[in-house]
Amino acid sequence: MVNLPRRTGLAALVALLAGGCAEADMATPSKRPVPTALLTPWLSLAGGWAITPEPGGLPMPALPPGFPRAPIGGRLNFQLPVALAARDDVVWVVDAGLRQLLRLERSRDSVAVVAAVSADMGSALQALPDGTAWLAEPASGQARQFDRNGRVLRTFRDDRFAARPVAVAWVPEAGGDVFVADAQLAHIAVFDTFGRVIRRFGQGRLQSVAAMAIGPAGLYVVDRLAQQVHVFGRDGQWLSAMGDDSLVMPRAVAVDSGGRVYVGDEADGAVHVFIDGEPVARFAGAGALRLGRIDALAADGNLLYVADGLSARVQILLITPESLRRPSP
Repeated sequence: MVNLPRRTGLAALVALLAGGCAEADMATPSKRPVPTALLTPWLSLAGGWAITPEPGGLPMPALPPGFPRAPIGGRLNFQLPVALAARDDVVWVVDAGLRQLLRLERSRDSVAVVAAVSADMGSALQALPDGTAWLAEPASGQARQFDRNGRVLRTFRDDRFAARPVAVAWVPEAGGDVFVADAQLAHIAVFDTFGRVIRRFGQGRLQSVAAMAIGPAGLYVVDRLAQQVHVFGRDGQWLSAMGDDSLVMPRAVAVDSGGRVYVGDEADGAVHVFIDGEPVARFAGAGALRLGRIDALAADGNLLYVADGLSARVQILLITPESLRRPSP
């Protein structure tokens, strides 16, 4: 049984002693060499210039009364970004304040309203190589796939096995199956291409599900109650767990192509980094990373994206390339 009050108090003490500075060394030295500049602040996105969807696409979605709007050519700023996904130049954002799904292009400093959504703090996104994105909507109990112009391509819903989806993942190696993390039953429901739940895993192993990400080993699932991140293979087999000696209130997770795992912890407001399951670094969000709150994480290439709802921004951090953390031969 984990002593949560003791762990929470310890996290608060560590955060106080850190004084808002980034920490590159854990209490127990890691065997993995990690440069002190593993994460470096690079760019901050507050929104973008409002544009219409792509030529030939759908018009701007009709928003219900009371939904914030921005005139085309005007500035549309974030209010409460709570979920994001990134691929190349495109960043998908769920803004719970605007109650909208947004699609940003960094190079153009532009943003298009893709859809009106019933957003809450548990929403999650995944960007796909074909330019579409999956959105998990716990408030409406469904997972939807959108194209770049706002068309809904697929809607998956199962009130029995996925009543409160908080994460969604699709990988081509899985034959088109879609993995949906359900917070109500604390398991992963696997949908086939026809939208039917064909199998489940994680039940009995997971105490809760708060977030999920795809990485080289498979699916990385945040178990907030167990204060861990569990790793499952794409076949559903449990592989490992990490964070039981360092995480207190994990909330978000991202994994880069090198297998480095980034976990946002609400207790100390920091990004914890794991390599091969070992904690190797802790970066205080209020210090060098200049983060107000870590609501969601996403890794793409050498960039780590952070949805910072408290500051109403998407912060982008540079990740030191995998090759630079290894010692010279």
